[in-house]
Amino acid sequence: MTDVLACVMDILQIVFLAGGLFVAVFLFLQLAPRVRLGISARWPCPDSPVCILTLTVSNESRVRIRTKEALLQVTLHPAAEIANLTEWVEFSKATPIWTSTRFLYPGETVSVERPFLLPDFSTIAHVGIKYRALLSPFGKLVSLLREPQVNWTTTVFIVHAQTRMPSEGNTLSGGPTGQTGAPDPAP
Repeated sequence: MTDVLACVMDILQIVFLAGGLFVAVFLFLQLAPRVRLGISARWPCPDSPVCILTLTVSNESRVRIRTKEALLQVTLHPAAEIANLTEWVEFSKATPIWTSTRFLYPGETVSVERPFLLPDFSTIAHVGIKYRALLSPFGKLVSLLREPQVNWTTTVFIVHAQTRMPSEGNTLSGGPTGQTGAPDPAP
C-alpha cells in the first residue's frame, strides 16, 4: 500500500511540475515584450531645408523591457529614385539613440527630437529606427520553446513639400510628413 501511495505522490509531483511549466510559458507569452516605434518630421519654416525628426519608442506590453540598443539610420536619395526604393534600411552606419534609457516600463513612451538638414529640395531622406531588447533570464529559458520578438524596426521617407516628384511632375503638398497631396496649381 505504501508503494502505491509513493507512486501516486511521484506522479502528482510530475503532473504539478508540468502544469507549473505550462502556466509559466503561458504567462510569459502573455507578458511578451511589445514595442511601437514612430518617426515624424516637421519643418520649423516652410522654405527651410532643416527638418526636426521626432523619434518615439513606446512599451505597449505589461512587462519592463531592457534596452540593448536603439539605432537611427538616415540615407539620402535623389527624388528621381523614389520608384526604385524599398522600405528596407541598412543599419551599417547607424547612430545610437536613447543611450540613457536603460529600461522601458509598461506604458512608457520616450521621444527625442533631432534636427536634420536636407541638402536640397531634390533629395528625399529615408529614415529608419531599430530597437533591440534584452531578455530576462526567465525569458531566455522560455525562448528555448518559442522565440519571442526582441527586434523592432520602422522606416519612413521624409519628403519636403517643395520636392518635385518626377513621376507625377508636381510638388507634394502634404507638408512636413511627406504625405502626397494635390498637385500645385498651374503657374
